[in-house]
Amino acid sequence: MRRGTGEPANKSRPQLNKEKEDKTDKNMQFVNNSRTRRSRPKSHDNNLLVNVLRWKLLRILILLIVVFMIFYGIFVHTGPTNSKEIHMNDRFFPNEPISFVHGDHMDVIHIDHKVGQGKAHGIQENQLPKVQQLPPNPALHLNNQGQRLPNQNQFISINDVPGNQIQKIQQPQNAAKDSTGTGEYPYHVIQSLTNTDKRPYLKTRFEECMISILEKSSVNLHFFFVVDTPSKQAILGIMQDITNKKIARSKVQFNFLDIDELAKELAPMVSMLQQHVSGGHPYYKDAIFFLSIAIHQHVMPEYVHRLVMLDTDLIFKTDIKQLFARFDLFKGNNVIGIAHEQQPVYRHLFSLYRSQNRGTLVGDPPPNGLTGFNSGVLLLDLDRMRRNTLYHTYLDGTNLKLLTEKYHFKGHLGDQDFFSLLSLEHPDLFHVLPCSWNRQLCVWWRDKGYIDIFDQYFSCPGKIDIFHGNCNTPIPKTP
Repeated sequence: MRRGTGEPANKSRPQLNKEKEDKTDKNMQFVNNSRTRRSRPKSHDNNLLVNVLRWKLLRILILLIVVFMIFYGIFVHTGPTNSKEIHMNDRFFPNEPISFVHGDHMDVIHIDHKVGQGKAHGIQENQLPKVQQLPPNPALHLNNQGQRLPNQNQFISINDVPGNQIQKIQQPQNAAKDSTGTGEYPYHVIQSLTNTDKRPYLKTRFEECMISILEKSSVNLHFFFVVDTPSKQAILGIMQDITNKKIARSKVQFNFLDIDELAKELAPMVSMLQQHVSGGHPYYKDAIFFLSIAIHQHVMPEYVHRLVMLDTDLIFKTDIKQLFARFDLFKGNNVIGIAHEQQPVYRHLFSLYRSQNRGTLVGDPPPNGLTGFNSGVLLLDLDRMRRNTLYHTYLDGTNLKLLTEKYHFKGHLGDQDFFSLLSLEHPDLFHVLPCSWNRQLCVWWRDKGYIDIFDQYFSCPGKIDIFHGNCNTPIPKTP
């Protein structure tokens, strides 16, 4: 009997036997099921093999794509060998110009030109691609202490060295000389381009201007671009596209000048000019609107002798070499070449003085009037500007204040107000360009009370060399 139950012990045995049989049946069923799973149809095995092969091929394909991307990345980083490509944006040679060579392999280098920068980033000459090298630069090679550096074709600004060392930056003895400058790129041009991220049409305007210059130029050009970061990227893209399309007839190289650095450098003079000439006009608070006035003192290196400053809303119809030829026509005290304003702007701005001085020529139209100037196209003889003591006396706030008080003048157009005011007392400082070299198309003032005399200012007969689409005026699509 079971303990505590009063039942015979043998009565539980049949139950145990039954449990064992059930367990054995389950085990047999598991074995049978396992055997059943192992014995698959032959067609199913073939499908499994196909799936395995597919996975292996997919993994091989992914591996090939990864390898391709690695090699592609290495190629882009190292730099191209095709003359149509200029993607070497990871190779920075401080103060070294970019060089575009039409039709040949080229060594393309781009840099940031900033005040106070002059040290190399440890890149050696033997790291350059084995393609055409940049031409020797006319600047001596100095570090920030004015000491000579090894010849690495560095492009150094006078702003890169202390003031007492500026005179050491000169042309080398073996530099080629001509009437416009030195070296392989003796023709220097400066343009300002900013805020392209906020005003996209500025980018389009710049591109049209650049194409019109390069497709006609018969001389090698060296550009200085005053930019902010978005506009720098815009210029790089535009120059890439121009190079791809082989538009340029001659060689081109350029440097970037940072607008913020220039603003700091020019801040004292800009403040003075705003106070006396532009009356603190908010639109002309930027330094670029006064850059031309002191460019010989604070911006350009001394080996740049003659500089053409251009607005970006221009279309060239003539080889820019012919514009540079106008420098040879400077006489006597001339320091700047500039065209007259082709609207009665300064007739209006000098209206108080005119009302008090009947019969004055101030503000009258050409050819005899003191019409005032438009600074869309400027010829700046930097050597003459540096030497001319008379010009420098008006960079002093005291003398300029006396001039503005005499003519009751408060302008709103930046540097051209300064030049227009200065020309009233000293017209001999200016070589007047023919209207064809700055054919302004804006007619804003015609309907502001000057319709009867407007054409006396606006008329410019004959062949046009440069169209100027000022105040966003469309430029005619003429050959």
